[in-house]
Amino acid sequence: MGRILPRPALALAGALLALAALPAGAGMHPTRLLAERLLAEVDDTTWFAEGTGRKVLYVVIDPNCPYCHKLWERLRGPVERGELQVRWIIVGYLTSTSLGKAAAILQAEDPVAALRVNEEDFGFRDEDPGGGIEPLPEEAIRDETRLALAANLALMQNNNLFGVPLAFFRAADGRGFMFEGAPPPDVLKELLSLIDEEPAAPGGDPGAAPRAGSGG
Repeated sequence: MGRILPRPALALAGALLALAALPAGAGMHPTRLLAERLLAEVDDTTWFAEGTGRKVLYVVIDPNCPYCHKLWERLRGPVERGELQVRWIIVGYLTSTSLGKAAAILQAEDPVAALRVNEEDFGFRDEDPGGGIEPLPEEAIRDETRLALAANLALMQNNNLFGVPLAFFRAADGRGFMFEGAPPPDVLKELLSLIDEEPAAPGGDPGAAPRAGSGG
Protein backbone atom coordinates (compact mmCIF):
# COMPACT_ATOMS: atom_id res chain seq x y z
CA MET A 1 0.00 0.00 0.00
CA GLY A 2 1.10 3.57 -0.39
CA ARG A 3 -0.01 4.84 -3.79
CA ILE A 4 -1.64 8.20 -4.52
CA LEU A 5 -3.77 8.46 -7.62
CA PRO A 6 -3.49 11.57 -9.82
CA ARG A 7 -6.20 10.15 -12.05
CA PRO A 8 -8.34 10.04 -14.05
CA ALA A 9 -6.77 11.81 -16.98
CA LEU A 10 -9.18 12.95 -19.66
CA ALA A 11 -8.82 9.72 -21.64
CA LEU A 12 -9.56 7.59 -18.57
CA ALA A 13 -12.46 9.81 -17.59
CA GLY A 14 -13.91 9.44 -21.07
CA ALA A 15 -13.61 5.67 -20.79
CA LEU A 16 -15.41 5.71 -17.44
CA LEU A 17 -18.27 7.72 -18.87
CA ALA A 18 -18.46 5.33 -21.82
CA LEU A 19 -18.88 2.46 -19.36
CA ALA A 20 -21.92 4.18 -17.94
CA ALA A 21 -23.47 4.31 -21.39
CA LEU A 22 -23.38 0.53 -21.92
CA PRO A 23 -26.91 -0.83 -22.48
CA ALA A 24 -28.56 -2.65 -19.60
CA GLY A 25 -28.47 -5.95 -21.49
CA ALA A 26 -24.72 -5.84 -21.99
CA GLY A 27 -22.46 -7.96 -19.81
CA MET A 28 -21.29 -6.00 -16.79
CA HIS A 29 -17.81 -4.53 -17.18
CA PRO A 30 -15.25 -5.73 -14.58
CA THR A 31 -14.94 -2.20 -13.19
CA ARG A 32 -18.66 -2.11 -12.49
CA LEU A 33 -18.55 -5.59 -10.97
CA LEU A 34 -15.83 -4.31 -8.64
CA ALA A 35 -18.01 -1.33 -7.73
CA GLU A 36 -20.82 -3.77 -6.91
CA ARG A 37 -18.50 -5.60 -4.53
CA LEU A 38 -17.48 -2.35 -2.84
CA LEU A 39 -21.13 -1.44 -2.31
CA ALA A 40 -21.85 -4.91 -0.93
CA GLU A 41 -18.94 -4.65 1.53
CA VAL A 42 -19.37 -1.03 2.62
CA ASP A 43 -21.49 -2.16 5.58
CA ASP A 44 -18.24 -3.49 7.10
CA THR A 45 -16.68 -0.02 7.13
CA THR A 46 -17.07 3.02 9.36
CA TRP A 47 -18.00 6.22 7.55
CA PHE A 48 -19.40 9.63 8.42
CA ALA A 49 -21.76 11.64 6.27
CA GLU A 50 -21.35 15.18 5.00
CA GLY A 51 -24.25 16.86 3.24
CA THR A 52 -27.94 16.17 2.97
CA GLY A 53 -28.31 15.42 -0.73
CA ARG A 54 -30.23 12.37 -1.92
CA LYS A 55 -27.33 11.40 -4.17
CA VAL A 56 -24.86 9.37 -2.09
CA LEU A 57 -21.16 9.07 -2.92
CA TYR A 58 -18.75 6.93 -0.89
CA VAL A 59 -15.16 8.22 -0.90
CA VAL A 60 -12.09 6.53 0.60
CA ILE A 61 -9.39 9.05 1.54
CA ASP A 62 -6.13 9.32 3.46
CA PRO A 63 -5.69 12.60 5.39
CA ASN A 64 -2.23 13.16 3.86
CA CYS A 65 -3.22 12.47 0.24
CA PRO A 66 -2.98 15.57 -2.03
CA TYR A 67 -5.39 14.17 -4.62
CA CYS A 68 -7.89 13.36 -1.88
CA HIS A 69 -7.55 17.02 -0.90
CA LYS A 70 -8.27 18.08 -4.49
CA LEU A 71 -11.36 15.88 -4.62
CA TRP A 72 -12.58 17.27 -1.27
CA GLU A 73 -12.26 20.79 -2.68
CA ARG A 74 -14.09 19.91 -5.89
CA LEU A 75 -16.98 18.35 -3.98
CA ARG A 76 -17.62 21.53 -1.95
CA GLY A 77 -20.15 22.94 -4.42
CA PRO A 78 -22.53 19.97 -4.73
CA VAL A 79 -22.32 19.25 -0.98
CA GLU A 80 -23.01 22.83 0.05
CA ARG A 81 -25.86 23.19 -2.46
CA GLY A 82 -27.58 20.16 -0.91
CA GLU A 83 -27.18 18.07 -4.06
CA LEU A 84 -24.85 15.43 -2.66
CA GLN A 85 -24.16 13.45 0.50
CA VAL A 86 -20.56 12.24 0.76
CA ARG A 87 -19.90 9.30 3.05
CA TRP A 88 -16.24 9.60 3.94
CA ILE A 89 -14.32 6.37 4.62
CA ILE A 90 -11.05 7.34 6.29
CA VAL A 91 -7.88 5.25 6.02
CA GLY A 92 -4.43 6.00 7.38
CA TYR A 93 -1.55 4.36 5.55
CA LEU A 94 0.25 6.76 3.20
CA THR A 95 2.75 8.34 5.62
CA SER A 96 3.92 8.00 9.20
CA THR A 97 1.35 10.56 10.42
CA SER A 98 -1.61 9.27 8.40
CA LEU A 99 -2.88 6.90 11.09
CA GLY A 100 -2.78 9.55 13.83
CA LYS A 101 -4.58 12.08 11.64
CA ALA A 102 -7.19 9.54 10.52
CA ALA A 103 -7.80 8.65 14.17
CA ALA A 104 -8.07 12.33 15.13
CA ILE A 105 -10.80 12.79 12.53
CA LEU A 106 -12.68 9.63 13.42
CA GLN A 107 -12.54 10.24 17.19
CA ALA A 108 -13.58 13.88 16.92
CA GLU A 109 -16.96 14.89 18.32
CA ASP A 110 -17.73 16.29 14.85
CA PRO A 111 -15.74 14.33 12.23
CA VAL A 112 -17.01 16.53 9.38
CA ALA A 113 -15.60 19.61 11.11
CA ALA A 114 -12.35 17.76 11.86
CA LEU A 115 -12.01 16.77 8.21
CA ARG A 116 -12.61 20.38 7.21
CA VAL A 117 -9.74 21.49 9.48
CA ASN A 118 -7.53 18.86 7.89
CA GLU A 119 -8.37 20.00 4.37
CA GLU A 120 -8.51 23.76 4.87
CA ASP A 121 -5.07 23.67 6.53
CA PHE A 122 -3.66 21.14 4.06
CA GLY A 123 0.04 21.67 3.38
CA PHE A 124 0.57 24.31 6.07
CA ARG A 125 2.32 22.13 8.67
CA ASP A 126 6.02 22.87 8.10
CA GLU A 127 7.20 19.72 9.83
CA ASP A 128 4.56 17.52 8.21
CA PRO A 129 3.26 18.50 4.76
CA GLY A 130 -0.16 16.99 4.18
CA GLY A 131 -3.35 17.26 6.18
CA GLY A 132 -3.54 20.08 8.69
CA ILE A 133 -5.09 18.29 11.64
CA GLU A 134 -2.87 17.44 14.61
CA PRO A 135 -2.26 13.66 14.61
CA LEU A 136 -3.20 11.76 17.74
CA PRO A 137 -0.31 10.10 19.56
CA GLU A 138 -0.32 6.31 19.56
CA GLU A 139 -1.53 6.09 23.16
CA ALA A 140 -4.57 8.28 22.44
CA ILE A 141 -5.89 6.10 19.62
CA ARG A 142 -8.72 3.95 20.98
CA ASP A 143 -8.88 0.24 20.21
CA GLU A 144 -12.22 0.63 18.46
CA THR A 145 -10.74 3.34 16.26
CA ARG A 146 -7.87 1.07 15.23
CA LEU A 147 -10.35 -1.68 14.38
CA ALA A 148 -12.49 0.73 12.37
CA LEU A 149 -9.52 2.05 10.40
CA ALA A 150 -8.29 -1.50 9.77
CA ALA A 151 -11.72 -2.49 8.44
CA ASN A 152 -11.79 0.58 6.20
CA LEU A 153 -8.38 -0.32 4.78
CA ALA A 154 -9.49 -3.93 4.31
CA LEU A 155 -12.19 -2.72 1.92
CA MET A 156 -9.37 -1.71 -0.43
CA GLN A 157 -6.98 -4.56 0.26
CA ASN A 158 -9.61 -7.27 -0.15
CA ASN A 159 -10.41 -5.91 -3.61
CA ASN A 160 -6.80 -5.38 -4.73
CA LEU A 161 -7.13 -1.61 -4.69
CA PHE A 162 -4.01 0.27 -3.67
CA GLY A 163 -4.57 3.98 -4.26
CA VAL A 164 -6.63 6.88 -3.00
CA PRO A 165 -8.93 8.64 -3.46
CA LEU A 166 -11.40 5.95 -4.40
CA ALA A 167 -15.06 6.84 -5.00
CA PHE A 168 -18.03 4.58 -5.68
CA PHE A 169 -21.81 4.83 -5.85
CA ARG A 170 -25.06 3.27 -7.01
CA ALA A 171 -25.78 4.60 -10.49
CA ALA A 172 -29.21 5.47 -11.84
CA ASP A 173 -29.21 2.23 -13.86
CA GLY A 174 -29.13 0.31 -10.57
CA ARG A 175 -25.55 -0.90 -10.93
CA GLY A 176 -22.39 0.04 -9.08
CA PHE A 177 -19.96 2.58 -10.49
CA MET A 178 -16.53 3.73 -9.30
CA PHE A 179 -13.76 6.13 -10.16
CA GLU A 180 -10.30 6.89 -8.82
CA GLY A 181 -8.37 10.11 -8.41
CA ALA A 182 -9.60 13.70 -8.60
CA PRO A 183 -11.33 14.18 -11.96
CA PRO A 184 -11.34 17.63 -13.58
CA PRO A 185 -14.41 19.65 -12.53
CA ASP A 186 -16.30 19.15 -15.80
CA VAL A 187 -15.71 15.39 -15.75
CA LEU A 188 -16.59 15.18 -12.06
CA LYS A 189 -19.89 16.93 -12.79
CA GLU A 190 -20.71 14.29 -15.41
CA LEU A 191 -19.79 11.47 -13.04
CA LEU A 192 -21.93 12.86 -10.22
CA SER A 193 -24.86 13.16 -12.62
CA LEU A 194 -24.84 9.35 -12.90
CA ILE A 195 -25.61 8.80 -9.19
CA ASP A 196 -29.03 7.43 -8.31
CA GLU A 197 -31.15 9.37 -5.82
CA GLU A 198 -32.05 7.67 -2.55
CA PRO A 199 -35.60 8.02 -1.19
CA ALA A 200 -36.03 10.98 1.13
CA ALA A 201 -35.49 9.95 4.76
CA PRO A 202 -37.78 11.18 7.56
CA GLY A 203 -36.19 14.26 9.10
CA GLY A 204 -33.61 14.45 6.32
CA ASP A 205 -30.60 14.89 8.62
CA PRO A 206 -27.90 12.20 8.24
CA GLY A 207 -25.85 13.53 11.16
CA ALA A 208 -22.08 13.66 11.37
CA ALA A 209 -21.23 10.95 13.91
CA PRO A 210 -19.17 8.01 12.62
CA ARG A 211 -21.23 4.93 11.97
CA ALA A 212 -20.90 1.50 10.50
CA GLY A 213 -21.80 1.51 6.86
CA SER A 214 -25.52 1.31 6.44
CA GLY A 215 -26.25 0.39 2.92
CA GLY A 216 -25.10 0.65 -0.67
